[in-house]
Amino acid sequence: MNESFVWLCKTRCHFPPDADIWHLRFHWQRERARILVALNAGTYRFSAMRLVTTAGGEKRAVWDAADALVLRCMTRLLEQLLPVSVLCEHVRGHGGGRASVRQTHARTLSRRWPWICRTDIRGYYGHICGTTLYAQLSEYVRSPLLLNLLHQFLNYSVEEGGVFHTPSQGIPRSSALSPLLAAFHLTETDRDFEGHRHVIYVRYMDDFLIFAPTRWHLRKAVSRLNRHLSSYG
Repeated sequence: MNESFVWLCKTRCHFPPDADIWHLRFHWQRERARILVALNAGTYRFSAMRLVTTAGGEKRAVWDAADALVLRCMTRLLEQLLPVSVLCEHVRGHGGGRASVRQTHARTLSRRWPWICRTDIRGYYGHICGTTLYAQLSEYVRSPLLLNLLHQFLNYSVEEGGVFHTPSQGIPRSSALSPLLAAFHLTETDRDFEGHRHVIYVRYMDDFLIFAPTRWHLRKAVSRLNRHLSSYG
């Protein structure tokens, strides 16, 4: 938890003076004990996300500091439990970022892969089915305490001016956990393409790239991808 606390302090060091991160930092030892007791007892409850306005005038939903800390701890734990394909490059340790850009550029210039498809899932985070994702998570997560926290996360609410809204589907974007779950959700699709000998498949969050030697191979691969995506609803 201490590592997650250091991470949280760094990511929220620019927050305004009245933000709850400063309360958490000042009373860290006491708050740490309180959070651990609640987590171990299975009584920890996430608060509704708050809709705030950034300095640039943009509205953004954020978690309370304590909730963000717990979500970071959950992420570190779930990274050891959930299978994520190496073809999903936005996950830490999978060669994303600049290395991914360089490799994609090289493939684009290569005559070996003249046929390329780039597509994405519009509003991916907002269209993930929480019920389906929870069922997937239940196959790998055995701890009732962790499953309870995941269920709360998937059934999140957003508050603005005393008005609460609970989305019927989708997962929140503003957390350390979201990218991992977004990667895990489509693992079966990634795994299917791992064994594809004739094309190169790469995923970065909700963006897909397929490189093929012929138009026929590309059309077959795209059809295969569409079948997978349709199965998620």
